[in-house]
Amino acid sequence: MQVMVLLQTSHRKLLDQIVQTYSNYIFSIAYALSQNRDIALETAQDVFLILARKPEITKALAQKESQKQKAYLAMMTHNAFMDLISKQAQQERITEKAASNLQAESFSDMDASIDTMLLQEAVEQLEKQDLDAVDYIMLRFAFDLPVKEIARQKKLTASAVSKRISKAVNQLKQIHEEMAGERNE
Repeated sequence: MQVMVLLQTSHRKLLDQIVQTYSNYIFSIAYALSQNRDIALETAQDVFLILARKPEITKALAQKESQKQKAYLAMMTHNAFMDLISKQAQQERITEKAASNLQAESFSDMDASIDTMLLQEAVEQLEKQDLDAVDYIMLRFAFDLPVKEIARQKKLTASAVSKRISKAVNQLKQIHEEMAGERNE
């Protein structure tokens, strides 16, 4: 047990040293790639999380000379940035699919010319207000899960899930109408 604590302590010290030495370097690479401060911060955070979760990488990195450390960290930063961009693109495709399915299934009673982009923005707005509602919308409309399957996953009755989906769609319709009204003004 003492060996594990000692190893964890030495890993923590190595990680702290790498963070202190290279945090600005990693951020600058991430910023050069993204041209966006928030994405650069998230990318740098992802690099340090990888190092925190994988002590063997941190230890190997600490044993390299400075130029090799920089090269390895630059590669890690590039890979973390590409992973982040890929996840964001996948999330956008999922949101787009949900908006398209919602438009076809739940907004059929509204104007046929509903702007899918506006609907995507409404989903994003709803996400800020009620994450649980977005969860039900995504499960039903982005992943095309039947109500019974969602009920099984959530350990609820199908009726309860239907009500929650209906409530979420109504919330989304309200946000959509407000956003459409603002754009028309």
